[in-house]
Amino acid sequence: MLAVLNFTRQDEHQFPFVSMNVSLRDAYDTQADQSVRAEEHNTTMSFRRYSLPLICFLGILGNSLSAKAFFGPGLKHASCSLYLAVRCISDNGFILTLFTAWLDFVNVRIFHTEAICQTVVFLSYLCSFISVWCVVFVTIENYVRICHHTHVNRFCNLKVARYSLLTCFLFALLLYNFSLWATQVQELNGESFCLIKPQFIQIEQVITYIDTALTLVVPLLIILVLMSLIIVSSVEAHKRQIRLNSTATQNNNVMFLILHTPSHVIRIKVLFEHLLKGNQGDPTSDTDRTIQHVFVVMYYLNYSVNCVVYLVCGQNFRKVFLDSFCWFCKFRNTELEVEAERFSNVGMTSSLILEKDEETTIE
Repeated sequence: MLAVLNFTRQDEHQFPFVSMNVSLRDAYDTQADQSVRAEEHNTTMSFRRYSLPLICFLGILGNSLSAKAFFGPGLKHASCSLYLAVRCISDNGFILTLFTAWLDFVNVRIFHTEAICQTVVFLSYLCSFISVWCVVFVTIENYVRICHHTHVNRFCNLKVARYSLLTCFLFALLLYNFSLWATQVQELNGESFCLIKPQFIQIEQVITYIDTALTLVVPLLIILVLMSLIIVSSVEAHKRQIRLNSTATQNNNVMFLILHTPSHVIRIKVLFEHLLKGNQGDPTSDTDRTIQHVFVVMYYLNYSVNCVVYLVCGQNFRKVFLDSFCWFCKFRNTELEVEAERFSNVGMTSSLILEKDEETTIE
């Protein structure tokens, strides 16, 4: 996924969708159409200019605090926490690549320099892949805990989690290292741009198909199938009055599907339309462009809202998080404890006084 390449202002004209070498100029048939589309383009770019820094800031803040909470004393011994902590770190990596590309908006073109160009594109692939598969690993673990609880000790432990994450990282490193040697800074109209080398465009297209399968199709099928089985098991457990606590991970999966999937779906739609029509102009409709701009922002939110989901849906995470970072809550709880102890002491004193009065009366 060349989401970062797709983000820059130059790519907004040449690559309206990820990894699409389709020029928008072929679709502009009349001067009126050019004016309308230019206005829509300016509106979209203005929205992204001001919204994405906020998304990046909140995302890095939330993911950093979440990772620290997952590595904290209350959660670090759970394998699920390791998956979610690594996801927070990989999400931060992707957000940093996104912010690097966003700097084009303020004419800070560090993305279009050698070494940074290759590194940013590589990290965008790597971090996105790891983030997606961390969600898959959490779903698999949740499925084992609910549907095959006798195998929990065997599969749901830190050793398995470490091996799974290491395998995921090495596979991504092997698959996506092409961006380190197939990407370069090229001069276009007197300006430098981070682009795929012309001789590697075909390889990049193949990697795009593979990336789509590995970050959308396969994870989507796994998550949907396992979530269906989990729901069935939960219904059966409810009938047997067995309580299953999987709300946080289930809601995390749902949020992931809502924010992550639409951008890929519209991307695949446009990709197939382009393949069917060949080089006969740009098959992308204005509606598809508008929808894609909305879905891209949703896709970016997928990397930024995890902390909110965990706080709302995860009781254990919320407790650890508040204990770790909510200093006001700590101060307030301490005040309440002191107040309760004071009233307790007052009660004990009153009780002793009453007992002494009773003894005096009897005498």
